[in-house]
Amino acid sequence: SRSSKPAQIVVGTGEPYETVEPAGVNRRRFVRVMLQNNTDTEIANGRLGIVNLDPANGGVSDCELKSDITIGPRGRCFAEVACYDIGSSQAKPGMHIRLVVPMVGGFFAEAYAFANLPLQEHTFHLRFSRFTEVFDEVFCALYLDSSRVLHLEDRGDSSKSLPVVTLPDRSAPTPVVARDRRASSLKMSVDEAGAYFETRGRSTRHTERTLKLKLENTDRENAVTDVKVAIMSIEPQTEYVGPWILKSGFALAAGADEFIPLASFGEPYAEGSLPNRYGNTDSFFVVLTTKNQPSLPKETTQFISLRATGLGAAASDFKCKLWVDRSDGRLRISEASQDEAVH
Repeated sequence: SRSSKPAQIVVGTGEPYETVEPAGVNRRRFVRVMLQNNTDTEIANGRLGIVNLDPANGGVSDCELKSDITIGPRGRCFAEVACYDIGSSQAKPGMHIRLVVPMVGGFFAEAYAFANLPLQEHTFHLRFSRFTEVFDEVFCALYLDSSRVLHLEDRGDSSKSLPVVTLPDRSAPTPVVARDRRASSLKMSVDEAGAYFETRGRSTRHTERTLKLKLENTDRENAVTDVKVAIMSIEPQTEYVGPWILKSGFALAAGADEFIPLASFGEPYAEGSLPNRYGNTDSFFVVLTTKNQPSLPKETTQFISLRATGLGAAASDFKCKLWVDRSDGRLRISEASQDEAVH
């Protein structure tokens, strides 16, 4: 069986095998495979590649997807295979399926043209290897369905159901079904105390308050890598169009957390220092996205919908609300229910 091999490729469905993420003004669907180490020793220098792409594209039928793969004893990691831009209110769907090949500096974009596949079904073998040793090989199909949803399908002998994964419990490994898409090890929260906020002096009369989002990896055994936190929508404002990236490209070790700046606002420096504290605050509070930071009027409560994704965890959604307190001119935040009304 495949599980008797030193390492195996697992093709699955749902998150984190399949995710949709912001890509500028577009939205991009990724398909991934899980690479599972079935031994008690580390695997290093691993390589995931495509062999016998059919039909070949641009004369290329073999290519590398990921190299220098390291997996700890009984561990696992996820590797991207392909992606497709599904379109948005501001962008059209893509004209190609894109193989997620490594881009090496110094080469022209034309050198990677083979990675842009026509919108038709392609079959190939996914091969996980190290030097001349082949750990596993799976026959796959990559295609768009009638609704233009990208799929990666195992066309070999393995089961089409969600794969069984062995957790790294050395004493008594227990088979469990891959994590349900509704349960995520990524947990978001907000508060107004402790590490959730910070202030700094901006002038003799004003201070800048920054409120932060806490993102925690609640899994006590496995890290989550390539983490991305995105703001999916801000309501009721209509001037700015999302989604926006809050932070991306970082990792959370097992049980670790990260405080991510979410919004900032200029307030009077000390309580009672001004007769009209609300009137002497900034007119807008700023959402601290990586680009095109929305400036939102202080008079209106804003509801912010966030999504955290990462390799090794299902997507996590969270909703909070931001407003400026008219009694003391302070920027406030709290969690909001997913169906809380926008006023």
